[in-house]
This record gives sequence, C-alpha cells and structure tokens, in this order.
Amino acid sequence: VARVVMSDAGGYFEGRSGTADLQAVIGAVGQSANVFINEGSERRRINLGRNDKGLYGLRVYEPGGKIVAGIGQSNGGDGIVTVADTQGIQRAAMYVDSPGGGALDIVNAQGKTVASMLATKAGNGMLQLFNRDGVTMVEAGVNESNVGVVRAGPTGFHPGVGILGLPGSFIAGKAK
Repeated sequence: VARVVMSDAGGYFEGRSGTADLQAVIGAVGQSANVFINEGSERRRINLGRNDKGLYGLRVYEPGGKIVAGIGQSNGGDGIVTVADTQGIQRAAMYVDSPGGGALDIVNAQGKTVASMLATKAGNGMLQLFNRDGVTMVEAGVNESNVGVVRAGPTGFHPGVGILGLPGSFIAGKAK
C-alpha cells in the first residue's frame, strides 16, 4: 500500500506493508526532512533526518517510543552518540567536549556519571572515576608538564599534605 501526501509546507511518500503493521515514510515538511520507520499503529522506531533546528541525526526508539540510541549532531553542531536503556535513560554518551577533544561518559541507573574519559585542553588524556553520587574518586591523566598523574579521592585532591606537599593517595611520573 502506498500514498503520496502534498501540502504547501512540503510532502511525503508513505509505503505500508500489506502483511504486517509496518510503515516507511520519506519526506520534507517545513524545515524538517526525514525518513521514518514505524510499526504497530504508527509507533516510531527509527527517525533519520533533519530536525526543526537544522541538525541531522539517526534516532532509534524502543516499542514504547523512548529513544534508546542516537547518533548525530549536538545542539552545538558537533557529533554525539548516545545509548539508553529500554526506559529511555541515557547510559553512555560519546561527544566532542570543546575545546579539548573527544569525551566518553558512562552513566549509572540513577543518572549519575560514574566514568569519564576525555582529551584535555592541552591535548592530553584524562580518566575520571566517580562514586554512585557523582563525586570524583580516581583521576588519572597527563598534566600540562607532560607527566602522568594518578590521584585517589576524595581527600587526594587537596595538595599540600605530607613531606613533599603531596597527599598519600597521589602517584606522579617523572619528567624527562
């Protein structure tokens, strides 16, 4: 089954399965241009296209209509990838964290970030591990002097303690 719909704002082509409750739609209306895959009373399952803000992406929905995966442009125009559970709760995101570089966040069931890996403004790598409440507990990376540093928290983030002025929960590499 097929149909074409036209209006002053745009139009679209729709194709429906004759043996299953599936529908594919492609079209452009106003500022949006999309391809939709729908099933079961027009429940959206896939949306590929341009939204009303002019940003492009691919969104995958679970049967109830919540987004479980997406890849496309963030509001700033940079790339972003997200994954969520069947409840639509985001569990991981990979994105551009300007001006540093790429970033990856892992989120727990309560919506708190528990791990983050990113490129710093200086172009070095950093890994952060957080407790279930979002408090930084471990931080490892390369500092501005190009030295590897690992700190354990929460008290390890207050320098100036001990003989060398470093807390006991601190490891630092040697500069060349």
